[in-house]
Amino acid sequence: MREEAVERLDDQVALAEVAQTDEDSTVRYVAIQKLENQVALAKIALDWRREGEVNRMAATERLDDQEALAKVAIRDEDTRVREAAVNRLEDQAVLAQIAKQVPIPPDCDDHEGIDRWAALKRLSDPALLADVAENAEDDSLRDEARQMLKSRS
Repeated sequence: MREEAVERLDDQVALAEVAQTDEDSTVRYVAIQKLENQVALAKIALDWRREGEVNRMAATERLDDQEALAKVAIRDEDTRVREAAVNRLEDQAVLAQIAKQVPIPPDCDDHEGIDRWAALKRLSDPALLADVAENAEDDSLRDEARQMLKSRS
């Protein structure tokens, strides 16, 4: 019933309030799906202590704010959320930084650095790709960056 009321809301201020404060995560999810306010979406996406993976993912998938996406890509405890953030990042320098050396969070459910690989695959800048090929912490990632450079030349 409350979900239906939120579905009828168009007021972005009210949607932001519901998305950030409602006690029911399903109601928050419905509000997130309609929310356009980038500041509110960033707060939700970065709030891993309160929000579950589903709502953080929903907020991340609606985010355009590159700085907030970079924070999610680096800090979130869930691989899927980090990867979703990486897939929305456009800043080549940030993608290169993630590919090279983003430490895997201790509570992370992924110890293979899937987000690093996702960042590498999104790199198109040859100079940054060369930097990753030289300086990435992971040997196989460096090798893949070298292969990508060869295939583009």
